Amino acid sequence: MAKNNPLISILVCNFNYDRYIRETLDSIRAQDYRNLEIIIIDDGSEDNSVSVVKEYMHEYPETTIHLKAKTKNEGVCYARNDAIDLAKGEYILFLDSDDTIPSGYVSSMYKTSAEQNADVVYGDVRKFGDETGETDYPEFIREKLLLYNFVNISSLVKKASLGEHRFDVKLNKKTLEDYDFWLGLALKGLHFVKVKDAYLNYRIQDKSRNENSLTPDKRILQFIDIWKYSVKKYSALYGGVTYENIIEAELEYRVKEIGQELSGLNKVVQQELLPELKTRADHIAQLDERIEEVKKLNEILEETLEHIRNSLSHRIGQALKKPARIIKKALKK
Repeated sequence: MAKNNPLISILVCNFNYDRYIRETLDSIRAQDYRNLEIIIIDDGSEDNSVSVVKEYMHEYPETTIHLKAKTKNEGVCYARNDAIDLAKGEYILFLDSDDTIPSGYVSSMYKTSAEQNADVVYGDVRKFGDETGETDYPEFIREKLLLYNFVNISSLVKKASLGEHRFDVKLNKKTLEDYDFWLGLALKGLHFVKVKDAYLNYRIQDKSRNENSLTPDKRILQFIDIWKYSVKKYSALYGGVTYENIIEAELEYRVKEIGQELSGLNKVVQQELLPELKTRADHIAQLDERIEEVKKLNEILEETLEHIRNSLSHRIGQALKKPARIIKKALKK
């Protein structure tokens, strides 16, 4: 990666992840994009996180790492906003302190942004830990983002494109603060692009910030409340966004989606199912012919047996059976 590429700030927000943060930092140092700075916001950790980070900074003095250690926990929205304000890079990229990125992650993101003049570049996620699997996020469609989030937090963003946009502290220590953040940028008119060859390694743990405190039904209600809050907020800021046009756009999108699915199903039916059904029908017809042949053979066999039973030789044989048995017994005596 050329040295004249712009500075990119990797923003790591941490709270009580001393057991993972070294692995996270190692993955940043392993990037083939070299012009990086690391901003670490420790949000009042109660474990050894700060000591681990200071030890790491001492161990790798050639790596540009800035640490801001807070004395109390304020929440992820405040931490991320602090990180944005401290970043000196032309681009920023968030990385949670229990996640990692492959060595080509940043370079792939930057290349896509440069080639397509994208303000935000996002990719898919590989889950690891207590759950595994890969996402298959869609190409960017603003109307789709209005319904659910498919932009992961470790996306590359042009810092200048943010302007004054920040994480909404009213959502601090709740949930969906990242969705609200991306939704605001999308409605502001920023250009989002999906990159196909960059996967965030996203750690899944038994206990997560967003899921354990609420039952599933309450999480759904919370999502609806926050979604309504965000739509109303950004409608007031940017206009042109109402519940009605969101629903209309979604219906239009779903109709197109259903049409594509039906077209695909018709293709499968014509190219695969119909030939298979014809082959099976031919097999059934052949079996029916064999069954009829067996029935005819059975009928012939029954007629032959009946003819034998009624024949003179059959009757004589039956008549000789009794004397033969008497002579056999006499000889034994």
